[in-house]
Amino acid sequence: DIAVTKDDGVTTYTPGQSLTYTIVVTNNSTATTLALGDFVSDTNFRDVFPDFFARADWNEVVAARTGGGECITGCSGSVSSNNNLTPGTLNARLYLPPGATVTFRVVAIVRTIATGPLTN
Repeated sequence: DIAVTKDDGVTTYTPGQSLTYTIVVTNNSTATTLALGDFVSDTNFRDVFPDFFARADWNEVVAARTGGGECITGCSGSVSSNNNLTPGTLNARLYLPPGATVTFRVVAIVRTIATGPLTN
């Protein structure tokens, strides 16, 4: 039972400016003894950034780890769309025992031509 929350703390954006938001990935399982295959200890997490982003940089917030969760690979990175309107992707492999969380911080630059609602 994996849950993902994303929040940038704002309700509007300004084209050309940066947005900083957090992504929290949580294993909501509370079982301590699980049948084989029920324990989500090694999972892949993927977040496709909206095409409104000209650039996005991310990193795992190590101090925010809880319950033994941690990022194994893809823990930090940067993508730039170079005006081709192709969104970038955060791909990470996580260790997430029951009750654990892993948090990412994303700083993105909104395209100067961006209009309309921005969702991620």
